[in-house]
Order: sequence, then structure tokens, then C-alpha cells
Amino acid sequence: MVCPLPVSPDRRDTIGSNPFSKEATMTEFLVEGMSCGHCVNVVTEAIHALDPAASVDVNLGTKLVQVHSDLDRFLLSQALVDAGYDPIPVGLESSARNL
Repeated sequence: MVCPLPVSPDRRDTIGSNPFSKEATMTEFLVEGMSCGHCVNVVTEAIHALDPAASVDVNLGTKLVQVHSDLDRFLLSQALVDAGYDPIPVGLESSARNL
């Protein structure tokens, strides 16, 4: 079924947009406190509670969590803190040099 109401190209990008979101990016955190499959589930669920569409990849061997999301790095980090972990953002130094 086609929507009978036309949407202008200018409005198409803003329909349903989140005021806290930005362009989808990959954010990486070092999370030393993870040690098992339960930790992987807790971390993944914490991110998905904020952004159900996020892609979360947890590597227990390296303790790295990669998140592909539209949400800001701070919000993602806070979700991990709220879940009981102490995430360290990876790559901040290189992005600060590029400003």
C-alpha cells in the first residue's frame, strides 16, 4: 500500500528522527570487566535497550565492544556504566586530533 499523503524530500529525513541521534557510526569501548557469556548478554542488552537497531559485537578475548549505532558515544557509554561496567572509549585521541 502506498501512503496517500506525499512527503517532501526535505521532511523525509526527519520523520521519526531521534533528537539525540546523529549519523550512524562505529563506536568502540574497552570493557575490562567482561569475563563470560552472561557479560556479553548484559552488555548487548544494555545497548539494545537504548537502540534496538544497533549492531553490537563483543569480543571477550580482547575485551572490546563495537557498536554501530546512531546514538552518541556518551549515551552508549552511560548505558554500559548503568549495566555495571566501566567502559573506556577507544580511539578518542585520533578523533580529537582531526578536529
